[in-house]
Amino acid sequence: MEAGGSTPLFDAVHLTVNEMRHASYPRKALLIVSDGIDNHSRYTLRETTRLISEIDFPIYTITFWERQRDGNRYAIQRPAPAVLETISTPTGGRDYSVLDLKKLASTTELISLAIRHEYVLGYVPSDRRYDGKFQKVRVKVEPSPGQHFRISNRAGYYAPIR
Repeated sequence: MEAGGSTPLFDAVHLTVNEMRHASYPRKALLIVSDGIDNHSRYTLRETTRLISEIDFPIYTITFWERQRDGNRYAIQRPAPAVLETISTPTGGRDYSVLDLKKLASTTELISLAIRHEYVLGYVPSDRRYDGKFQKVRVKVEPSPGQHFRISNRAGYYAPIR
């Protein structure tokens, strides 16, 4: 893999999300492999986070970076992981870091397992607001002794407007 040129990461997220709204399968997930650097988008990170707060599928991201040969020494390409974490976490997805191309396959296997082993929970809020504002959601689970698991959930939802 060799990358070069401009990266319109936020534009790619917008395009993909809009295409996935027309997908025929009810279960969807988006996987983004990137260094998290956007240097050529028309959309901003703020516009992108607003867009992903409205989707109904998780986004998984792999922050990929590795040592690159720079003359006689190795230079480390610095990623922008906070950007990819900002995109993935609110959707119920997760950001993974890969420092070596050899570990990319095992990381995608972890994501595949996470998707196959996810549970979908639904609820009806006791305070039914119809104001169109963002409503935060917090999920708490108390594990039994010896149980270990990770919870990933959406940060919230937009209340409908009457």
